[in-house]
Amino acid sequence: MLPLSIAPINVALKIKRIVVQGKQKNFLESLGFGVDMTITVIENINGNLIVILKNVRMALDSNIASKIFVEEGKEEV
Repeated sequence: MLPLSIAPINVALKIKRIVVQGKQKNFLESLGFGVDMTITVIENINGNLIVILKNVRMALDSNIASKIFVEEGKEEV
């Protein structure tokens, strides 16, 4: 398991753990983040990410990205 902030680019990843609470947790849940969801990092700029989740592109800052833990999937995107 590794933090999303250092995950490889253009690789399907499975969210395994999200370590946030309160408003941050509610915000991520409202965007569709959850355990076992598939996410792909398409750009990493100093730890700030552009990701695809449920066919939607979104930006995550390095603070949040470091609290989302993923495992590599088997297929490349």
